Amino acid sequence: TCTAPVVKYYAALVRLTHVGVVTGIPGSAFAGERLATRAEFVTMLARMLELDLSQTLDMAHAFADAGEDDTWASAYIDAAARAGVIRGVGDGNFAPDRPITRAEMAAILARLAICRQDREESYPRVPSDVTPENWSYPAVLRAVNVVTLPG
Repeated sequence: TCTAPVVKYYAALVRLTHVGVVTGIPGSAFAGERLATRAEFVTMLARMLELDLSQTLDMAHAFADAGEDDTWASAYIDAAARAGVIRGVGDGNFAPDRPITRAEMAAILARLAICRQDREESYPRVPSDVTPENWSYPAVLRAVNVVTLPG
């Protein structure tokens, strides 16, 4: 049986499982009430962003404690680090098995929402078919002026 928190997010879980972002933990469980580790969060994020894991083969690992011998998620961690999405916890380490904090998630997500203003002089881009009088103008303007990956 599902507990209340899992039921509340069941539709999102099904959708993310269907597209391969969430695979659960060994034993066909999800453990939705358990805190996510840094490795688990970065793995889901790397899958959502469809980061290329092959770019990490035969390369030095991004963090001293996140190699194949250290964590099952080494390729995901390396891919996210190479994309500029994650940073370590200091001293060249990532702490893959430590639970991720809200502040760490916020910092990672903020790196994914870099405005074009930081990258291009042609900011902001304004769609010709949406005027400031349109109810959706602020949301559309923001959506077309966000880059999904830093770089």
